[in-house]
Amino acid sequence: MRVQSQPKLVIVLNNLMSEGTPKMALDICRHCVREGVHPIVMTLDPEVDEIGSQFRALGATIEAARIRKGGKRWVVDLITETRRVVKRHKAKAVLSMPFGWHAFIGIGARLAGAGPVVAHVGNHPGGAPESTRRLLRWMVALGRPFTRSLACCSDYVRRGIVDLLGISRAQTTVIYNGAALDDYATRAQAVRERRRPGGRRRVVMVARYEVHKDQPSLIRAIGLLRDAGEEIELQLIGDGTRRPELERLVTELGLADRVDLAGFRDDVAEQLGAADLFVFATTPDEGLGIALIEAMAAGTPIVASDVGACRETLNGEECGLLVASHDPAALAAGIRNVLADPAAAQERAARAQTRAAALFSSRMMFEGYMKLLLPNVLQERRPAAGAPA
Repeated sequence: MRVQSQPKLVIVLNNLMSEGTPKMALDICRHCVREGVHPIVMTLDPEVDEIGSQFRALGATIEAARIRKGGKRWVVDLITETRRVVKRHKAKAVLSMPFGWHAFIGIGARLAGAGPVVAHVGNHPGGAPESTRRLLRWMVALGRPFTRSLACCSDYVRRGIVDLLGISRAQTTVIYNGAALDDYATRAQAVRERRRPGGRRRVVMVARYEVHKDQPSLIRAIGLLRDAGEEIELQLIGDGTRRPELERLVTELGLADRVDLAGFRDDVAEQLGAADLFVFATTPDEGLGIALIEAMAAGTPIVASDVGACRETLNGEECGLLVASHDPAALAAGIRNVLADPAAAQERAARAQTRAAALFSSRMMFEGYMKLLLPNVLQERRPAAGAPA
């Protein structure tokens, strides 16, 4: 009896930074290993390796692309490096996390004889200048013969690329970003039960310190609440290029004793359990928000910016309170209103937990991608009708 070789999947990432997309790829790799698929992670910027050890611990192979910076050389190297990695490992399929550059990744994969190429689309193009949109339209058209589908992380993002980039809806699908949520509720609740009443109310936000998030409005909102006599403190979990800007803002507003720029944390579920409220201050560029999903799973009450991605994720205001984006006064009012009505907040939080489990698990995300990339993997491992599961 012939033993089939283990199928291999190449996942292309910009880098191994501790943020949403690489963490999502890490969850995909976990499920790949469980299902007998060997993941090969190709990184375009190997100098950023914050969570590479977690990929290696799973047994994933990491390939650092040898790409020269600048113009046409970058494009040529991206094609040839993709071809090299795919051919070396005899990969069956390729998942490109960079959108746009997937066109050249697809060409390299085709030259190496790979099967399907799927591109992940993680952001709404509404905030991009028209020159960037023109470039994306051209790259998508170039990559169309080599790309099976553009997998959008939300219907909001799908509508954006269809309406603003002129992409046919038939070229797209929606696969929600997912997270490993299995024990989030348990870990958060264990901390919640140990908390002592009294003291300042605690607000937490988890996100990179980058321009597509809106920590400045949240910091200003905390200042407004302090000026109104509210005993509230803020923990900002994450890091990024805007840290110096946020540090200056905290100092200017005299909030050093109220705002903690906490950096990266490995215990996000526990920090959510220790918080009275999760706030997701973001921009219309937001695609979905892994941190928002994690807060839903943890059962922490939520206030979020009223942008398309948050509205879709929270199903309107069924699972959290939405407030105007880039508006510190609206954020402050939303925080005050949620904390003043804990019964309503807990009802929304309970609905959020149910919704997160139903739509945003890493398993559902993995199966969505496998149906496009390696459909036989799931079929071969599912029991036949009438057989025990």
